[in-house]
Amino acid sequence: CPSLIESFVDHASNLESATIFRKWAAIATIGAVLEQKVWLQTSAPLYPNLYVFLVGHPGVGKTRTVMSSAAFYRQLPEPHLAPTSMSMASMVDALVDAKRTFINLPNPPLEYNSMFIVADELSAFMHKFDDEIIGGLTTFYDVNAPYSQRRRGNDLRILIKHPQLSILSGTTPSNLIKFMPENAWDQGFTSRVIMIFSDERIISDDFFAHSARDLPSDMVHDLSIINSLCGQFEATEDYRNAINNW
Repeated sequence: CPSLIESFVDHASNLESATIFRKWAAIATIGAVLEQKVWLQTSAPLYPNLYVFLVGHPGVGKTRTVMSSAAFYRQLPEPHLAPTSMSMASMVDALVDAKRTFINLPNPPLEYNSMFIVADELSAFMHKFDDEIIGGLTTFYDVNAPYSQRRRGNDLRILIKHPQLSILSGTTPSNLIKFMPENAWDQGFTSRVIMIFSDERIISDDFFAHSARDLPSDMVHDLSIINSLCGQFEATEDYRNAINNW
């Protein structure tokens, strides 16, 4: 029985995108679905949310891969997808609205705020490198740091105890270089981003050979099962050795 990642790679094979793009789109989607319901205990709880950039030249299927991920994520009962374009203030507002209460009997319910940013192009999400937004993204990746903000205009105080973001975005190498200033590459934000590059260009012999595919019911069912998971994961000895050796 294939995993959901393997099934997604196979399902999206009609998109003419690199296998590695499809694989990491599936991984990012699963991380966004799991939110803060599961964790791995290290010096602090480690949650599965990821920031994934699919990096490739135009016409290699990044957009369709990202949009296929979004289509699966929308099958959740209450998907928390972020607006495409946001300022820091609107991102905080959207995250405030993305509150989740997960019933976890006999334990107390889990309450947190989690949101999935899906952008086929990084510049559609952020038109320019904005220090305030980048600082927010860095904070929201870590989850364990509460976020507070006071707005003087209407004397509003915002407090998000457990903020969390996941990101799946596409970009070209030239846009990425133009977007990121030189001093940003050794800062906290880029250390949190997994950049997946491929220059593989898949061109079918028959332009009309691939048609749109409905979302397979078994994959949607598996995603709902993943969405219901809750609790602490344990690391096996093989996994610990692999991580430590890496």
